[in-house]
Amino acid sequence: MSATDIINSINKKTDKEIEGLNEENEKELKKLEKGYTEKLEKKKEQLLKEVKQKADKKISQINFQLKFLLTNRLLKNKKAVIDQAYRESLNKLSSLDSDQYQKLLANLLKTLPKLKTGTIAPAKENQDAVKTALSKSNSPYELASKTVDAKGGFVFESGGLTIDNTLESLISSLKEQTETQVAQILFSN
Repeated sequence: MSATDIINSINKKTDKEIEGLNEENEKELKKLEKGYTEKLEKKKEQLLKEVKQKADKKISQINFQLKFLLTNRLLKNKKAVIDQAYRESLNKLSSLDSDQYQKLLANLLKTLPKLKTGTIAPAKENQDAVKTALSKSNSPYELASKTVDAKGGFVFESGGLTIDNTLESLISSLKEQTETQVAQILFSN
């Protein structure tokens, strides 16, 4: 065999070995690529799942906050309606005609404790009406020289005792006692 034949034979063997190594490398590369692609897909699915969970949690939190804000706004609006109802009651009481107002004052004077002395400080707006009711009641109490800033009624004082019978105080006391019932009447379906 000649040197050329030997070299050709060596080249053929080398080419076959290189071709075999290339095929093995190709198979190994495809195997690695397939494994990497599968890992990448799993990681992608895991990340998408985590993102969806976080998004769902955030949406749930936002929905809760929105419901809370809406409920709060509804309660404020209902409270405003209730407060308006009591303001209107105060306005109606303060605009009673003279006879009705005298009857109201007479009833308020009757509810005062039976003491020997005391003063009645009338509301600025209705001094004369309180003076008239006091004189008709035959009570031992005197009309005070001072007045109170109120839409009607009076404040009774005797020693350390003070009884606020102004219309505002009466409505406020009534509100404390009846606010729940008023809300049920106004807002029950």
